[in-house]
Amino acid sequence: MIRISHVEYINTLPYKIALENSDFIRKTSIITKSHPAGCANELKNGEADIGLVPIGALNDLPNLSIIAGFGLASKFKVNSVLLMSQVPLDEIKDVYLDYQSRSSNGYLKILSKYYWKKNYNFLNSEPNYISKIKDATAALVIGDKALQNLNKFNYVYDLAEEWFKFSNLPSVYAVWVTNGKADDNYISEFKKVLEQGVVNREEIAKQNSDLFNYFDLVKYLCENIAYRIEEDELKSMELYFKFFKNI
Repeated sequence: MIRISHVEYINTLPYKIALENSDFIRKTSIITKSHPAGCANELKNGEADIGLVPIGALNDLPNLSIIAGFGLASKFKVNSVLLMSQVPLDEIKDVYLDYQSRSSNGYLKILSKYYWKKNYNFLNSEPNYISKIKDATAALVIGDKALQNLNKFNYVYDLAEEWFKFSNLPSVYAVWVTNGKADDNYISEFKKVLEQGVVNREEIAKQNSDLFNYFDLVKYLCENIAYRIEEDELKSMELYFKFFKNI
């Protein structure tokens, strides 16, 4: 059986539904669920064969290869990778990083250094860190936590929007990778399953919108999140890695 490590976030719902409803996946695979950093660790520790991995963790996974074409990205504004603060950028001193994703932490550090020209004091976070956003202390908040706290702070900076202003390119957060255990036929069928999730994401969002009544799920999955990794996304990844190695 092929072991698939999947991110348990709202933005992965199209992938989740497609994988869980696939006869091929049920017959050939075991699915585990985690946050982005957890998926990377499962691949790194040999606990999974395929996973949705943050791009910030790819350098730690040298023996894995990217499954071309699919991942998590955002063309302009994402609404779930946010710098949240009670004061504007110029007044922030300390910033808690999000313990669940290295990719988003990388975007924040790159933007701070090369776009905003700020020298923030970055702090490691724990699960309750959002409660520490006050005065000159801000925090990077991602995923479901970001959507749940979208309107609770005076200043919210969308990192996908800021990255687009900086680079004129989309943001890429995660890509599917494999350790090579799955053969070419499996990967081909796996990609067909992912494609089903992508093309049916509007219907999936409508069917599940009642579960997330605090924001517009259809708009989020169909406009804020992009699931195809194409030419512009690959260019963005190259730029990200160029800056990432210097931070």
